[in-house]
Formats: sequence, C-alpha cells, structure tokens
Amino acid sequence: MQDTIIQINERKTFPIFHQWKENGLANLEIRGTGFFIKNGGYFLTAHHVMSDTHNTSKFLYGGNIPHSKHQFKIIQEIISDSKRDIYLGRVIDYSQDYCNIRKSKMSINESTNIIGYPDSKVEFDNKGHVVLANLKQTIINSKINNYYPPLNYKSRYNYTGYFFHNDIKQGISGSPCFDNNGDVFGIAVASFVISPVPETSLPRIHYLPMLGVAIDILTVRDIINTT
Repeated sequence: MQDTIIQINERKTFPIFHQWKENGLANLEIRGTGFFIKNGGYFLTAHHVMSDTHNTSKFLYGGNIPHSKHQFKIIQEIISDSKRDIYLGRVIDYSQDYCNIRKSKMSINESTNIIGYPDSKVEFDNKGHVVLANLKQTIINSKINNYYPPLNYKSRYNYTGYFFHNDIKQGISGSPCFDNNGDVFGIAVASFVISPVPETSLPRIHYLPMLGVAIDILTVRDIINTT
C-alpha cells in the first residue's frame, strides 16, 4: 500500500529547469523540484529555486521525468513570496493529477517521504541535444524531528514548519513532503544545524548533524487559495 502511494505521488512531482545564455552560449540546469497542487497546472516550489540569476533566465517544466518523455514548457509565475520562500506557478495545458494537502499538523517522529531530484545534472549528446535518460527521482525516507516557530534563515527567509532528519541537497529544494497517507504537509527548502553551543566554540573535529527544513504547507494556504 505504501509503495502504491509513493508511486502515485511520483507522477505529480517534477524537476524545474533553468535556461539562460552566457557569452552567447545556451545553458541548462536543474534548479529544484516542483509539485502540482491544483487542477489547471498550478504547482508549488521554493522561491529561491525560481530566483533569476541572469537577465536571460527562463524557467521550464520538462515533464514528469522519468515517468514521461520530456517536453519543455515555459512556467508562468502566479505568486512569488520572497519572505516566506514560496513560489506558486502554473504550467499551461497541464491536465494531470495533483497532490492532496494535509489538513492537520504532523507529530514528532512521524514518518515522511520526500520526493525530488537531488544532485541532478543535465547531459548533452555529441550534437548538443538534451539527454535526460539518466535523470532520476529520489525518494528520501525520514522522520519529523521537531516543529519550529518562525525561523529567520540567513537573514533572508522566515520559515515556519518542520525539522526532519535529512539535509537538503541541491535539487531537493521545493520538494513535497508526504505523510503515510500520501498527503503533502510540507515543502523542503533548506538545511540547518542545531547546535547546543555557539559553533565558533566547537573544536574543528566536531561535526554537527544537518537537519532538513520544511515549510508547513498550512502556513501558506493563503497563497494556494488565490487560484
């Protein structure tokens, strides 16, 4: 039953591509993960995934890879909240299924599955064509460590949500966090060190574990309900 739930949600999650030109050359990379939340192609991801880094930037939906053939479509911005690190976008002409949203908070030590595209890279063949055959989704099994009040992250974002027992690698940002029923309760956005003492006072050989940070999706219902 659990495998079936995961397989269903894999098809509602996709990589977000960033295309730009530099010195006359076209570049393409995977910036993060998005997931559909409403009919009509509406999806959520993290704001920092969609932040422009070049004046020629375009952000693209490439399909539900590897479950379908890639077909690039330009993403339409609906709302970009730079304070809460939330982005609501739309893929036009998308009519597939979308994720269910959990209506209550998660409990400490409750299990979660996070679906995304960590450390994914775009490859090209000898003719310069995009090759995505080796692009894979990753399912991260974790547990809720704690619920945090508004957390100021790097003096840039104000997060309210969960810590979980995995760090966030590049490509996972924006990924949906599912409960055991397959409902989305959070959006993976960052990694954070919880230190009992100031880090500067720790010996160099002391390594602190990284915890993942997930925004509580209930705290951004105002954005979801705008569509």
